Amino acid sequence: MEALAAALQPGVDYSLLKLTPSHLEVLSKQMLPEQARDAVRALIVGGEPLSWECLEFWRKNAPRARLVNEYGPTETVVGCCAYDTTVSQEEAGAVPIGFPIAGTELYVLDAQMQLVPVGVPGELFVGGAGVARGYLNRPRATGERFLPNPFSAQLGARMYRTGDLVKRLPSGALLYLGRRDDQVKVRGYRIELREVEAVIRQHPSVAETVVAVYEGVRGQELTAYIVSAPRHDLDANQLRNFCEELLPNYSVPCHFVPVSSLPINASGKVDRSALPPPETAICLQTSELVAPRTELERRILEVVEDVLGLRPIGITANFFQLGGNSLSAIQVILRLRQLFAVEIATSLLFMRPTVETLATALAPRLRQKGCQAAFLAGTMDSPALFLLFPSCGSMLGYRELANLMGGQYSVYGIELEAKLPERNACASVHELARHCVSSILAVRSKGPYVLCGHSFGGLVAFETAQQLVAMRQEPVLIVVIDTAPPASAAVKNLPLISSPMEIEETARDIALMLQHRSAGNADMPPAADAGYLEFFWARGAWLGVTDPETIKWILVEIEAEKESARQYEPKKYQGALVVIRAADGIFSPSDLDLELGWKDVCEGAVKVLVVPGDHFSMLSSPYVKDLAIKVKDCLKSGAIVAGQERRT
Repeated sequence: MEALAAALQPGVDYSLLKLTPSHLEVLSKQMLPEQARDAVRALIVGGEPLSWECLEFWRKNAPRARLVNEYGPTETVVGCCAYDTTVSQEEAGAVPIGFPIAGTELYVLDAQMQLVPVGVPGELFVGGAGVARGYLNRPRATGERFLPNPFSAQLGARMYRTGDLVKRLPSGALLYLGRRDDQVKVRGYRIELREVEAVIRQHPSVAETVVAVYEGVRGQELTAYIVSAPRHDLDANQLRNFCEELLPNYSVPCHFVPVSSLPINASGKVDRSALPPPETAICLQTSELVAPRTELERRILEVVEDVLGLRPIGITANFFQLGGNSLSAIQVILRLRQLFAVEIATSLLFMRPTVETLATALAPRLRQKGCQAAFLAGTMDSPALFLLFPSCGSMLGYRELANLMGGQYSVYGIELEAKLPERNACASVHELARHCVSSILAVRSKGPYVLCGHSFGGLVAFETAQQLVAMRQEPVLIVVIDTAPPASAAVKNLPLISSPMEIEETARDIALMLQHRSAGNADMPPAADAGYLEFFWARGAWLGVTDPETIKWILVEIEAEKESARQYEPKKYQGALVVIRAADGIFSPSDLDLELGWKDVCEGAVKVLVVPGDHFSMLSSPYVKDLAIKVKDCLKSGAIVAGQERRT
C-alpha cells in the first residue's frame, strides 16, 4: 500500500487501478486529497461488498475518476457484473453490483429455480460465455455448481450457481444481500464457516463451537464461540496455534469467546443473531494483561487499542493474535507516523508485534528529553529500589532482575522519556542525573533509596547519588553493575564511531551477521565490530532488533553515551559503593582495580562482587538469579562499614 500510494501522484494519469474495498480504505488513508486528483482514470473495486462510504474520499477528491464496483466469482472469469457509481448520488449503504457485462446473463431464481420479480431476494446464477467448464478432478462439486441453463436457446448451455443472494432494483441493477450457505468472504478470501468449525471441534477442550462473521472497526472478522468440554479449560493460545496448523491464516478466527451454551432458535438451529459481538463479550486473553510502564508505551497502546477496537490490551499481547491483520497493521503504522512525526517502516509491526517491543524499537529514533520512573514490580509500600537505564535507555534489560527483586522491594525503572523525533547528542551524565533525581522524588519524596545501574546506567546512578546527598536525601546503597570507573582508562579509551556513514555501514554489517547467525550459518562474514555484534545478539531476546534502521539509531545512542561517559568527571562520593562485576565481563580485572578505579572517586567503603556471565548475559537467565542474590545480600547486610573493603 505504501508503494502504491507513492506511485499515485498528481499527473501520473494511470489508466486503471484494481483492488478490494479493504485495500481501498487503507489507500485512502495514506493519500492526501490533492494527491488523489488525476492520479488514476478508473478504479475497479471488487472481491468484497462495497459501501458508498468507502468511496467517499475518491468521489470527493478525484471527481474525474471512474469508480466501478465489479462482481464475479472465479468460476465465471471473475468480472461478470459491474456498476458504474458515477450514475448514482447515493451516500450511504451498499453499492449495487450492477449489470451483466457483454456475453453474460444473470438470473435471480427462487428455490424452485424460477425467476423472481423485481425487489424479491433470490439466488444469483450466471450464464454465458464466461462460465467455466467445471472443477478439475472434482466431478461432484462440478455437478452441484455447474447446471444446465434452461433459459438459454444454445444447446448444452450451462449456468453457474453462485450461492449469493441478490435482488433486482427498479433500475435493473443487482444488489448483493449475502450468502445462502455458510460460505463467507473476508478480505477477498472465501471461507467455509463449517470447515473452520470442524477443525476447532477436533481440539480436546472444545465440546461445541460456532463461527460467525462480525463487522468491527477493522472490517469483517471471524469469531469462534466455544463451549468447553467437561473438565477442560479453554486456552486462547492453544486454540489459535491448533487452528494455525490446520487452517490457512485467513481462516483462523480473530476472537475466541467462551460461552456456556449456544443459542438455539425455534427451528432447533444455532441462532447466530443472538451471539454477542466480540467487543461486548469476554474474549479469551492470549497473554497476561500487562499495563504500560512508560509514556511511550501508553501512547502506542492507545493507537493499537483504537485500531483493533479492543480494550484493555496488555503491552505483551501479540497484535496479530488479537485479530490484527496486514491492513490494520498499516493503520497502526500510519497513526504512529502522524503521532511522532517520524518515518516508520510498515514491516516494523510484523517484526515487533507487541507494544512493548514496538516501543523499544521506536525509542532510539525519538529525541530523548528527561526521564521517568515506572513501577516495575513489588508492592508500593516496600523499600524502594531504582534501576537506572542501561545502554540504549530501555528498561527491558532489567525485566528479569526486577521480577526477582520484586518480592521484597518496590522496584522502579528509570529510563529516558521519548518526546520528539529529532535526535540530539546524549545529555551529559550530570544532566541525566538531574532528571533522575526529579523522577525519584516524584515517586518517593524521602529516602532511603537504593540506586542500581548497569553499564552506562552505573555512572548515572553514581552521579544521581551525589546529587541526592547534596540535597540531604541520603541513599542507603549504590550498586553499579559491570560499570567501568569514571575517568579510568577503560572509559577514556572507549572507541568511537564518528561518521554517520560509518554508523550506517556498521548497522548493515551487524544486521547481515545477525541474519547469518539466526540461520545457523557457520560461515559468517567477519564482523565489522564484534563487540556490537555480541551486544545485539545477546539483547536480541528483549530488544527484538534485527533491521539495519533500528540498529543504526541504537548505535547513534550508544556512541553518544560513550562520549558522555568520557567527559564525566565526578566529585568524590562520601558514601559506600558496591561494584558487581561479570566474571567474563568486557573489562579486565585491572580496569576495576580498587586502587585505580572506584576507590579514587569514593571516600566510603567499596565492595567488589563477581557474578557469573558476561556484560550482557548477567542480566538474563540463568545468571541474573546470581545477580539478584548478590544485590539482596547487600541490602540485607545493611550499610557497608567504612574502610572495610574486600573482594568476594
